[in-house]
Amino acid sequence: SATFHELMPVTLGGATQTISAMAADHDDAQLLDIPDGSPVLVAQRVTCDTSGRPVLVSQHVYPGHLTEFVVDLPTTSASLSPAGLRLVN
Repeated sequence: SATFHELMPVTLGGATQTISAMAADHDDAQLLDIPDGSPVLVAQRVTCDTSGRPVLVSQHVYPGHLTEFVVDLPTTSASLSPAGLRLVN
């Protein structure tokens, strides 16, 4: 059986995923069976075709107390902070 991505009528290229810490809104809290305002991680992904045109957008909400975010960092990086890490106000 084919995967969802294999059924798409375009060839997928890369994607950009942004993961943010937030407080659960009422609807997400009910779906996740957690109290309103509980910490959650929200992953928003934009997948593009091979020409760079966005073709798929998704959002996933994970309860904070059950979720780990793991990034492998290369040892050759001269930077002290992980690539792609940005602080927001």
